[in-house]
Amino acid sequence: MAVAQMKKIGIIFLSNESEQIVDYLHTQGVIQIETPEEGEPLPKIDELEKKIRRINWAISFLEQFSEKPKPPAIKEKEKYVDERKLDSILEEIETASGRLERLDGNIKSLEAKKAHIEKWSGMDAPLKLIQDTEFVRMKLGLVPAFTTKIFETEKKNLPLLYTETISHHHEGDYCFLLYHRSQEEEVKQLLHRVELVEHKFDEFEGRIDNIKEHLTQKIEKLTAEKEALVNGIKAKLPAIRELLIALDQYTILLEQATVISKARKTAKTKILTGWIREDEFAEFKEKTASLFPSSEIIEIAPKEGEEPPVALKNPEVLKPVEVVTSLYGYPSPGMIDPTPLVALFFPLFFGIAITDAGYGLVLSLAGITGAILFRKDPGAKRLMKLIAYGGFFAILAGIATGGYFGMNASEINIPILKTLKLFDPLQDAMVFFSIVIILGAIQLSVGFLAGMYVKLLHLKSIVRKIRTIVVSLSWVAISLGAGAAMISFLLPDVIKPYAAIYTNMLFYGVLGMLFGNLILGIASGEGVGKSVYEALGFDGLYAIIGLFGDILSYSRLLALGLATGVIANVIDIIAKTVSGIPVIGILIAVLILLLGHTAYIGLSAISAFVHPARLQFVEFFTKFYEGGGKVFKPFKKEYRNIVITD
Repeated sequence: MAVAQMKKIGIIFLSNESEQIVDYLHTQGVIQIETPEEGEPLPKIDELEKKIRRINWAISFLEQFSEKPKPPAIKEKEKYVDERKLDSILEEIETASGRLERLDGNIKSLEAKKAHIEKWSGMDAPLKLIQDTEFVRMKLGLVPAFTTKIFETEKKNLPLLYTETISHHHEGDYCFLLYHRSQEEEVKQLLHRVELVEHKFDEFEGRIDNIKEHLTQKIEKLTAEKEALVNGIKAKLPAIRELLIALDQYTILLEQATVISKARKTAKTKILTGWIREDEFAEFKEKTASLFPSSEIIEIAPKEGEEPPVALKNPEVLKPVEVVTSLYGYPSPGMIDPTPLVALFFPLFFGIAITDAGYGLVLSLAGITGAILFRKDPGAKRLMKLIAYGGFFAILAGIATGGYFGMNASEINIPILKTLKLFDPLQDAMVFFSIVIILGAIQLSVGFLAGMYVKLLHLKSIVRKIRTIVVSLSWVAISLGAGAAMISFLLPDVIKPYAAIYTNMLFYGVLGMLFGNLILGIASGEGVGKSVYEALGFDGLYAIIGLFGDILSYSRLLALGLATGVIANVIDIIAKTVSGIPVIGILIAVLILLLGHTAYIGLSAISAFVHPARLQFVEFFTKFYEGGGKVFKPFKKEYRNIVITD
C-alpha cells in the first residue's frame, strides 16, 4: 500500500549545456519538471512548430492514398532523420500536392463547362453566328421553370420575337431568342419579368458538339495527367515511415526547447526545478554528476501547502490493478495506495460476475494475447493483464458452479468436472446469494480496517488512537454481523446454529461504536455535541442502515453471474434447435455459437468490469480512501508514432 516518497530538487547547469542536459533529463525520464507559466520565447520553438505542422500535413496528405499506417518498428540508431532529407521529402510532397490541387481545379472547371454546354446540345448553329446585326438582336438564355408559362403567353404579343427551345431541364427552358430592334424595349421588359438568365459563350467557338468533344479531350488529358501524378504520389508512400520518425523526433525537440525556454536563468547558468522519487534520487544525482561535472543538484524544501505529485509503488504483479485505482483518482496527500486491497477483491468479483469457465478461458487468452501485442503501451498492457486476471477467476468460478459456455457440468460426460462442481447457481441461488453477501461484508470490513490504519498514521493523541481502534473494530463487527444476519434469511438452517455469534457481533459492535464515538470522543476533546452527532448521526448509529444497503449492493454480482449462465445456455439451445435444419443446419448452428458467444463474452466482460469497479468506488473506497492526488508525470521521451525495437 505504498505511495512513493517524493523529493523536490533543483538542477543548476551552464547555459551553453542546456540542450545536452535537457536531452539527458528527457532520456532518463525520472523527473517531473516544474516550469513557470511565462518563459523566454525562442525562435527555435517557432521553427520546430512550423516543421511539425508541415510533417503532420504531409502524413495526412499521403494517408489519402493508403490505409492508415501502423507505427513502424525502428531500431534505436534509426530514430533520427537527416534534416536535408526531410526537407527534400516535404518539398516533393508539397509540390505534388500543389500540382494535384491545380489539376483537380482545372478538371472540375472543365466538367462544369461541359455540363453547361451539354444543355445546348440541340443547337446546330455555330456559336459565332449568335451575335447582333444592324437590325436583329440574338440571345441565348435560361427561362426559369417558374416563369415559362408567363413567357409562352406574353411572347405572343411580340410578333417580331422568335424563340426556339433548345432543351428542357428541371431548372427551366434553354432558349434561343431572335427579335427586331424595333421591339427591343418591349422584349427587354418581358425578359426582365420572366427573369431570363442570359448565357454568353465568349470563350468558345464552333458548334456545340465540337466544343463538347474538345472539352472531353481536355478532361481526359488532365485526368490521365492526374492519374500519373497520383501514381507518382503513391510511389512516395514509403516516405511515411521517415515522416513518422521525424514527427516524433521534432516533437521531442520541441518539448526540450519548451523546457529550456522556461528555465530560470542567470548570466551564465540556468536552473530547473522538479520532483523525483526519493528512491531514485541518489543514483540520479551520482550519474548526473559524472556526466555533467559542472552541474549541481540541490534539494529544495517544498513551499507551505505544496503537494508533491503521486507515484504508486507496487510490485509488477499488482500494476495491472492500478488501472482501477487510476480510474477513481490517485491518493491524496497522506493517503495509502489502495491497489493491493483492490487486488484482493476486484479480479475475484470480475470472475464471479462471469461465472463461466469457458468464457473465463477466452478472456484469459485474450488478455494474455493483448498484453503481448500492446507490450509497448504500458496502459493498454496493464488493462489486458487485468482482464487476464479476471478471466482466471472466472475459470475458477465456472468450475465451482459447473458452467462451460452455457453448458452445465452435469450435462458434460467428464467425471472430474462433475466432481469439482460445488453448487448449481440456478438451483442453489440462495447459496450463491449468501456467498456474495459474505464477500461484501468481508470487503467492507477490510475497508474499515484500512480506514483505521490511515487515521492511526496521522494521530498523535493516545486517547484518539484508542478511540479510532475501538470505533473501527466495532464497524468490522457490525459489518460481519450484518452480513451473517442477512444470510440467516437466505439459509436459515445453515446459519441458525451460529445465531448467537452474529447477534453478539451486532450488539457489541453497536455498543463499541457508541462508546467509542460518545465516551472516548468526549475524552479526546471532541466536544459533547460533536461526539453525540458522531455516535448517532450519519457516521454513527444511523449509518448502520446505509451499511446494510452497501452489503446488498454486492447482490449485483449474483445477478450478473446468473445472467451469464442463462443467456449462454439460451445461445446453446438456439444453436441446437437450428442444427436440425437439413443441409445447412450445422453451419447455421456453428455460426450462432461463434457469433453469439463471442458477442456475449464482450458484453459480459464490460459488465464484469464496470460493476465490480463501482463496488470498489462507492462501497469500498468510501470507508477509507480519498483520491485527488496529482499524478507523477516525469519528463520522459515518448514515441507516439514509432516503436523502438531495441
